[in-house]
Amino acid sequence: MAITPSKSGYFFNPSRVSLNNLSANRTRTFVATTHPYSINGQVKDAGNNALSNVTVTLSRAGGAETIVTLTDANGNYSFPNVRPGRYHLAAVVPGVVFT
Repeated sequence: MAITPSKSGYFFNPSRVSLNNLSANRTRTFVATTHPYSINGQVKDAGNNALSNVTVTLSRAGGAETIVTLTDANGNYSFPNVRPGRYHLAAVVPGVVFT
């Protein structure tokens, strides 16, 4: 007999366990972790030109967590492995106002 745990939004380790000799009670432990999320985007100016080296800040609602990154040469930013929740995203370039 094989047991494969599942729940939407979770990874399990191990992903599957085989049980042999079911003549007695058996116990197996599975560790569940949530799927990581990522937030990605691109910063551009009013002329649709990518902006590099822009400071982008991702703050979890309530201020419990803040992550900072810079845009690359193509204006791209990425926040990998973000936990589910509500966030505020801000881009800052001295002398530039984003709308």
